[in-house]
Amino acid sequence: MSIIATPINVRVDASSLVTVTAAPNRSVAWTLTGTGTLVVISDITDSQGRAHAKYVPDPGTEGNSVQVDAAYGT
Repeated sequence: MSIIATPINVRVDASSLVTVTAAPNRSVAWTLTGTGTLVVISDITDSQGRAHAKYVPDPGTEGNSVQVDAAYGT
């Protein structure tokens, strides 16, 4: 499994697309540690094994680090 954010360094007035790549057709549980909002776009991997979420930082939190995790199952 891999997880990547695009862009990795998020501006405080922008967002980032987070993509997990794993086995196809598996459930994904997303978690966010830190400030901001994680909007789940897909909670099941597609036929190519990808699922997506969008991270949106809170205003005024520039320089803060966050962690997005994705666990996948059957």
